[in-house]
Amino acid sequence: MRNKKQFPKWARDFRLFCAEHDLTVAEISEYTGISMTAIGCYRTGKKRPGLKSCKKIKDGIGFDMYHSLYLSYQEEESECLKQG
Repeated sequence: MRNKKQFPKWARDFRLFCAEHDLTVAEISEYTGISMTAIGCYRTGKKRPGLKSCKKIKDGIGFDMYHSLYLSYQEEESECLKQG
């Protein structure tokens, strides 16, 4: 299992939101129409959701995945600029 620090920020945000709202992978899948396998990959950061999945997640459980991805990328870009 990967260390928490190795999860992308957007995946950590998603996991935290789900934990705060006591949402299981099965419930998220039911509310969003996204497979449990895909949800599991999003929670671990193994796979990034596309725009359609971001919309389904926001509509289904209220988590703005698109916004979280955007903020995460902004932070990554800022870190790269500092290092470069």
